[in-house]
Amino acid sequence: MGSQLIARSKRNIFLRRYFVIIPIVAALSLWIGWDHYRDAFYTKALPDKIQTYRVNTQGSDAVPLLRKACGGVIFDLTDETLSAIGQQGLSFFQNARQGRGYPATDRNAYYHSYAEWQETPVPEGWVGPEGFFSLSLQCMNNSPETDKAISEALKLPGSYFTTKQSGELVVVPSLKMAILAYYN
Repeated sequence: MGSQLIARSKRNIFLRRYFVIIPIVAALSLWIGWDHYRDAFYTKALPDKIQTYRVNTQGSDAVPLLRKACGGVIFDLTDETLSAIGQQGLSFFQNARQGRGYPATDRNAYYHSYAEWQETPVPEGWVGPEGFFSLSLQCMNNSPETDKAISEALKLPGSYFTTKQSGELVVVPSLKMAILAYYN
């Protein structure tokens, strides 16, 4: 009888541990899956020519079920992309007008189609306390130093930008980053 109680007690301890571990593993799996999906979603919005090797930072003030939000993502550019931009300048972006994951036949292609690329400085109203690009950066929860470095780079020649429906795409070679931002 005593050995049965000990065996039952050990089994109960095992089951309690099992019921603690399963939710933790499930939550971790969901978090990793969501993180991967989100990175893939943003990467698909970039034109094919703009190659990145990781998502540096991302953020949004989005609230489920509400259509209005601001935010974006900062990608780290590959050395190959930086080298090509350094050699070709604005002409590098000549055919970079469609998100890689949204070919012309995709029903969402229009949303990930970009206007003609331009070299910085950006137009008046993009950066500054009330600039719409600055507001998108603030929604991303970057460090103040990162936001300032990006804003300063956009006021000088040497970076490149385009727009799309409800968003902007900026490439800042001096900071080795591409910034996809939205504010709607």
